[in-house]
Amino acid sequence: MREQGQLSLVLVHPSYPQRHHSQEKKVIASILEKSVYRATDLVSILNEDDFLLGLFNLNKSGTDVIVDRIIAQTNELKQQFGIEIWAGGFNLSPNKDIRLETVFDELQLFINSPDIHNEKHFSISEYQHH
Repeated sequence: MREQGQLSLVLVHPSYPQRHHSQEKKVIASILEKSVYRATDLVSILNEDDFLLGLFNLNKSGTDVIVDRIIAQTNELKQQFGIEIWAGGFNLSPNKDIRLETVFDELQLFINSPDIHNEKHFSISEYQHH
């Protein structure tokens, strides 16, 4: 991250109605890849169910736009497969004291918080280093 640049880390958590969901996961991955337009943005599979987006040089409102677009594009997954998408993220400013392990741990807690389970299905916050 550059001195003035920001990084948004967004955890995308699909809520699958069944245990085996490899086909649905491919559809979600495709939607995520098409939703981030810049070559610098990253989409990765984080674990068995979740995805992680790395959005560089975006402020909170820019991140909100991208995540809102993702949620809108995945709404038909609910109709077709019964899948709901939840997303939570932090917008980070450069700080040498930030430990990514801590950020990921806090992101896992944040995705399960009441802040995410709202009408929009997502929340992005400015990361507060502890």
